[in-house]
Amino acid sequence: MTTTRPSATGTRREGRAIEPTTCLAAAAWSGALVGVPVAPVVGAVIGAIGWWRKVTPLLCVGVFLLTGGLADRTDRALEPLDHGHVAGDALIVSDPQWFGPSLRVDLRIDGDRVEAWARGPAAGRLAPRLTGERIEVAGRVGPPPPDAPWLANRHVVGRMSVESVGEWWPGDPISRAANGFRRTVEAGTAPMERDTRSLYVGLLFGDTRTQSPAVADAFRGAGLSHLLAVSGMNVAFVLALVGPVLRRLRLGSRLAATLGVLGFFALITRFTPSVLRAATMAGFAAMAVTFGRESDSRRTLALAVTTLVVIDTMIVHQLAFQLSVAATTGILLWSRRLADLLPLPEPLANAMGMTVAAQIAVSPLLIPVFGGMPVAALVANLLAAPMAGPVVVWGFPAGIIAGVFGGRVAELVHLPTTLFVNWIGAVAERCALLPLGEIRTEHLVAALVGTATVWLALRIPARALSAVGIAAGVALIAGALAHPGLALRHGPPEQDVLTDGSRVHHLGGAVVVELDVGARADVVLEGLRRRGAGHVDLVVARHGGRDVAEAVAGLRRRHEPRLTLAPPGHRVPGGSIAVDGSTIGVGRLSIEVTVEGERVEVSVRTVDTDPAGGGGRSPPV
Repeated sequence: MTTTRPSATGTRREGRAIEPTTCLAAAAWSGALVGVPVAPVVGAVIGAIGWWRKVTPLLCVGVFLLTGGLADRTDRALEPLDHGHVAGDALIVSDPQWFGPSLRVDLRIDGDRVEAWARGPAAGRLAPRLTGERIEVAGRVGPPPPDAPWLANRHVVGRMSVESVGEWWPGDPISRAANGFRRTVEAGTAPMERDTRSLYVGLLFGDTRTQSPAVADAFRGAGLSHLLAVSGMNVAFVLALVGPVLRRLRLGSRLAATLGVLGFFALITRFTPSVLRAATMAGFAAMAVTFGRESDSRRTLALAVTTLVVIDTMIVHQLAFQLSVAATTGILLWSRRLADLLPLPEPLANAMGMTVAAQIAVSPLLIPVFGGMPVAALVANLLAAPMAGPVVVWGFPAGIIAGVFGGRVAELVHLPTTLFVNWIGAVAERCALLPLGEIRTEHLVAALVGTATVWLALRIPARALSAVGIAAGVALIAGALAHPGLALRHGPPEQDVLTDGSRVHHLGGAVVVELDVGARADVVLEGLRRRGAGHVDLVVARHGGRDVAEAVAGLRRRHEPRLTLAPPGHRVPGGSIAVDGSTIGVGRLSIEVTVEGERVEVSVRTVDTDPAGGGGRSPPV
């Protein structure tokens, strides 16, 4: 009891202390969202007067007008480019990423940022390049499509179709250092398997470009994607790694070195919104320590948000920034209180408190965008998150050593790295398939109502009434956390569309998947996972092209189907040539196969069997 009361009192004092900075952050965010057609200097002057006179409302009004004016000016400056041909020197402002046979990269040409797409030889020349390097490029450019508002959030004003790529140059010295560091670390991953390598660079740099669809979907299904979006945890571990060196420096030199480390880390992780938020918070905390000021996490978060929004008002529209701020806010406000309520050992209680607090805070953002949050995230984060720290603390120095020496040295030095990374990957794979379902809007509302009911019931003096209230609240919470319905296990519907031309047929535990042109491995895997498919009996590749082959590869990795049918001349891994006119039985499903040139067509029917042993066939499903 002696430790609880001071903690609560301290919390109240902190709440009063951070109120002005919280007001600043809210004003900056609101101004950037709505935009105000005033000169930003007007807001700057009003804010300066409010700061000088110590009038918080006036300061907040000034910040609101400042960010509102900046947002309005930025919006008017994002004029879409006209159609035309461009050629010349371009700065690469995002790492190239493959999407099937096409490569996407953001370029800055003549001061304008464009989203460039390349195929064939041009894509091959662009693929090895990294952010900060310069390249000679030619192609046709036009305005961005009207149905892609997210491009404006990245300050993109045009979309380019690349025709040719010429010489390239390394860029400025800082970019050379950052890219050299990344290439050295990535070179040391040669002894690792592909999935381990992709997870390693994802955990270190937030680079998920080389991840297979199966791995990416497993992390989404287990609620572990945040581990691959470098954030405050990574920043903290990097500072802990260099801490012994920093502590040997004088205060001024220590601050400069700390800011340098934070800036370089933000550069090698490509200034993602979550890294910017975390690095800015760490920078403010370091300055507070250097100048002998009290460092409070809530105040630091508010100052970081205000600063970043003033620098780039478009950041408030980016989901990654919204999630980062929301998760940090939830952890700061609720994690300690939730941990105190859990009857668990302190380390587990703290970990669970942070996980639940973050999930609650981001749920209003995640559920509308992604359709739900996996309940398995509570288990997965407890098992996987503790290993993320060792990956960073060990992985950075080990990656440098492995990259410099290579060979046997790289293999030995990365033994712990491989162990940590594979553990996280295995947790994601297993937890993604747990039959725990997802929390959707209705479940979240029921859980919140149930929690409030329990909280109120505990404060009712009448025992009988209190017991009824607690029971009702627990029932609401249990119902909210139950699986929202496993379509594949409980029957309807018997045929679901996964993507254009791709479907899943299921009846009585039998699962048959059809894949056609346009099948996307990530969408197919997600669709089956969300329908509760623990296995796949038969895969029918109606087409033998690349997209279908990639989808089959993902299905084989996760579900290991017993049979995969493919047309003649296919490129489908593990595919067996379909026989025209054959019939395959899978449980109560009967699949009639027709081969037409380089395509496979199937007719799926249900087989009804009566208790007496008679049977018959129903119309096609």
